[in-house]
Amino acid sequence: MADALQVITFKKHQSNPKHKSAVVCFLTNSTDGSIGAPSIQEYDELCNDILKGNATCITHKRAKMTWTIAEAIKSVDQQRCDNSAAMAIFRDESKGRLAVRFRAVMPDLEVHCGTMGQAREFGSGALAVTKATCKVMARFASRFHGAPGRCIKTAFVKKHLLAKVRQNVVLLTVDSAADEILSGEMMRSSVLSGMPTRAMPSLKYVLRDKTHGSRRLVSRLLSADPYLLDITTHFARGRNSMARLIHNSYIIRTKFKFFTKTSFRIVSNTVNNMRAAPHRYESMQKPFGRTVLFIYGTLRTALWCAQTREDESAVTGKEWALWITNERCLQSSMMADASDQTMIITRLIDTEHVDAAVLNREVRSYLATIDMLFGSEEKCLTIFGYTKAMLDTLSRPLVYNVGGKVHSLGMEGPFPRVIIDRCLARMRCWVKLARATLAVEFPSFELAHVLALVNEKQCSLCSITLCSKLRTTVVCRICIDPFALA
Repeated sequence: MADALQVITFKKHQSNPKHKSAVVCFLTNSTDGSIGAPSIQEYDELCNDILKGNATCITHKRAKMTWTIAEAIKSVDQQRCDNSAAMAIFRDESKGRLAVRFRAVMPDLEVHCGTMGQAREFGSGALAVTKATCKVMARFASRFHGAPGRCIKTAFVKKHLLAKVRQNVVLLTVDSAADEILSGEMMRSSVLSGMPTRAMPSLKYVLRDKTHGSRRLVSRLLSADPYLLDITTHFARGRNSMARLIHNSYIIRTKFKFFTKTSFRIVSNTVNNMRAAPHRYESMQKPFGRTVLFIYGTLRTALWCAQTREDESAVTGKEWALWITNERCLQSSMMADASDQTMIITRLIDTEHVDAAVLNREVRSYLATIDMLFGSEEKCLTIFGYTKAMLDTLSRPLVYNVGGKVHSLGMEGPFPRVIIDRCLARMRCWVKLARATLAVEFPSFELAHVLALVNEKQCSLCSITLCSKLRTTVVCRICIDPFALA
């Protein structure tokens, strides 16, 4: 245009540093990495920031570089999905966000995993979840979508790829929320969803996420009993619990470290903190168990707060010292044993590479363990664990003053059987609830679990029942005895 040929425009361009570098490179017949696309080193630094979780969109240039990396990853995922024979979708919704991941299986059984994307503030209800999932799938099958600034190319959807993805999805994994389960059924039918076509016409299986189900064995079952919920609140999860108080204050944490070293404890090692993070329950299991193991150190810390401090921690320490009793200590130790066994299943299946055939074996082993701990055998009282450690700790009483009144924790001689029976009765109710929850969260009619029942054999040395895939070799975890299944 004629307006762009003004003298002042040429002078401004002449003084541009990039123009000067380009002229030098042209005259010397050399290349300059600062001109054109960013260098490989810049992309390496950006990738390292992404892996570390640092912000990468501070400047416009880094935002564009981040977008190009995302587009490159998406192009690879699109190619693998286009070549796949079947796909599985993993969906999780929480606090107004919907994350969708996928796993694609090639005709040669090669597996490729990736992330489709996420939706934000999409609404509530099964229909909103269904529509948000469809939008994420359409955005995944597009190119040049969401580019920062002005993009020289127009975004478009690969209709063939989107149709292929929808057709190849045969499995949908969600948590046990009612909206998620109903949304899975709506994606099979255009009548339920009100869409012109079915979102996933080949969808055959709607599975519940096993990791979510294992977490509910602890968090929701312990909340069913008011007595157990009160102990969970005061020992780990409540804002006025000593675990949260020690975790949030460096001064109190230093005193706790001193008291744990100078107080009686059943374990030789000591800890410096509670590691209390108000997230899911598995992140609260550690402060729960540490409060049980170092109950006297925690009590002395509460008394120190009540006597020397003048803030809210003084009130919390006094209330906690008056609240703690022998029965609550014993009950908390049994709950810690139950939670610790549940976390074994959670850590085992909280990965995409776990074999579904081992779930049946681990669930049955878990049921046998909690029956042995809290059932007629009452192994929690004799086998070393949180309960046995608490009984040994309470055999050495601690006398203390709160508000001018004398209190004590622990007692000489054998622990009263009547208190033990009350605590075991509550845990046996918890075991019954756990059985009912396991029947829902880990149904035996699922194909992957039924196959595990077919391939069973007992170890020749320790009679442990093992199961594996057809015609493979397994090793007993107890006696390390390998044998082949017929």
